[in-house]
Amino acid sequence: MGQDNVVPDGHLPASCELERGENENVSNDDLWRQLETIDSESAARIHPNDRRKVKRYNVFLSLVF
Repeated sequence: MGQDNVVPDGHLPASCELERGENENVSNDDLWRQLETIDSESAARIHPNDRRKVKRYNVFLSLVF
């Protein structure tokens, strides 16, 4: 995945706003594993405890796939 495919901070579509709260009861590790399953390259670049970025990528990828 190249730099053109990276979601910049704070630039998710408004349609994603509702999905942000869905994962509040899920651990950081579980969110990261979900990301790793979908996109291992992105997961390798993001620390599992960076919940904001992991959630952002999961929401973005759920719109793409």
